[in-house]
Amino acid sequence: MGRRYLVVDPSGALAAELAQLLGQSAAIEAAGRKEKALELVRDIRFDAAVIDIRAGVLLLSELRRIAPRLPAIMVSASQDDPVVVEVSRQGVIAVLGSPVDVQRLAGLLGCARPSGVMALVEDDKALADNLAEALRERGFSPVTAHSVAEVKWLVMAKPFLAVVDIRVPGGSDGEALRQVVAQYPRVPIIAMSGYDDALDQRPAARCFRKPFHTPDLLDAVEQFHEAQLL
Repeated sequence: MGRRYLVVDPSGALAAELAQLLGQSAAIEAAGRKEKALELVRDIRFDAAVIDIRAGVLLLSELRRIAPRLPAIMVSASQDDPVVVEVSRQGVIAVLGSPVDVQRLAGLLGCARPSGVMALVEDDKALADNLAEALRERGFSPVTAHSVAEVKWLVMAKPFLAVVDIRVPGGSDGEALRQVVAQYPRVPIIAMSGYDDALDQRPAARCFRKPFHTPDLLDAVEQFHEAQLL
C-alpha cells in the first residue's frame, strides 16, 4: 500500500469513488463527521486530506492543530462563497466544485506534498495568483497575503518556507518580512523585490529580483522543501 488519504464527506460517496479509482495504490479512510475525522488524524499519519466544506468550515484548522502541515483539498458546491475563499487562505492545494472530477482529484492527491504548507506575501494579485497556481501544480499549499495587514492570516498556517515581497502596502520596506520572521523565527525566507535597495541586508536565505524566471523560484522552493525533510 502506498499513500494514505483522509476523505471527509458527509455523503460517503466521494470516498467510495476515490477508493474504486485508486484501488490498491492508496488507502482511503472515510469520515462522515468532524469528530470521526479528528479521531482518525490523531491515530493515523495521512499524506493528504479531502474535506467537503459541509463537514464544517473550521474543520481544516482543527485538523491542523493535530497535524499542522497536513495538505488539503477542499470541496464546495460554490467555489466563490466568501466562506470558502476565507478557508482557502489556510493553504490548500485546490478548491474543487461539486460534483467532483475524481480523476482530477486523484491527480492532485498524487502530487500533494506532506509538510508542503508555505506562506506567500505579494501585493500584485495577478503575480500572487500565478505563483500560487504554479506552486499548487507542484503539490505545495500556499497561504497568501497581499499587504502587511494581511500577514496576520499566516498565523493559521505552519509553513516550512515563506516567500515575501519586501515592498507591500501597509508598512515600510521589509515590514511584512519582519512580521513573518517574528511569527516564524525558524522558517527560512525567500525575499523578492523589483528594487535592488529593498533587497539589501534583508534576513533572507535567498533573494530574487523581479522580474524573475518563475521556474527558478519554484526550484528554490523545492530545495527548501527537500532540506526540511532530511
